[in-house]
Amino acid sequence: MSPTHHDIMIDIVSKEMNFVVQKFRTLTGFKGKVSLLAHSLGSVISWDILSRQSPQKMEVEAKGTSFVDDLHLFSTAPNSDEAAANCPRLNFQVSNTFMIGSPVAVFLMLRNQHNPLQQDYCLPGCRRVFNVFHPYDPVAYRIEPLLSRDNATAEPKIITHWKGGFRVQYQTKLLWRKIIDETKRTQKNSRQG
Repeated sequence: MSPTHHDIMIDIVSKEMNFVVQKFRTLTGFKGKVSLLAHSLGSVISWDILSRQSPQKMEVEAKGTSFVDDLHLFSTAPNSDEAAANCPRLNFQVSNTFMIGSPVAVFLMLRNQHNPLQQDYCLPGCRRVFNVFHPYDPVAYRIEPLLSRDNATAEPKIITHWKGGFRVQYQTKLLWRKIIDETKRTQKNSRQG
């Protein structure tokens, strides 16, 4: 995205998010938590909006206290301080962000941000980010390897089908993995015994 179009999209989406949340709260009296659901390019726009928010007081539900995170900010633009100052602020706190089919990892790499994120990194505008993707989706990528190179070898978690269980290709994959692991375990035990 060119910087001109990027800034226009960020501005429009931020204003629309504020408008929709405020209107919903006014019409319904809603006082609960707000979550974002972003798909594909929308997840990149959401990431950029949330990464440029001021660190907010985050509630710790278990303890009932609040604190301001000591965030290790990961710039998402070449001139991130200026971009953060010009980015519209959200008038609400985002509790969860669900990114579906997200190419965020590629955009971060294209912006020459090859340094991994800190292990304790969290977006200033949202503490919990869920990256949901299908392994055959050509534009969806994992974010975990950006946190640590070790995560590149870790298998992503498979979500069960809405009817229960796994699809056939995943059942087959899990069965073969179980057979191979059991074979390795048996070989190891026979060598030791």
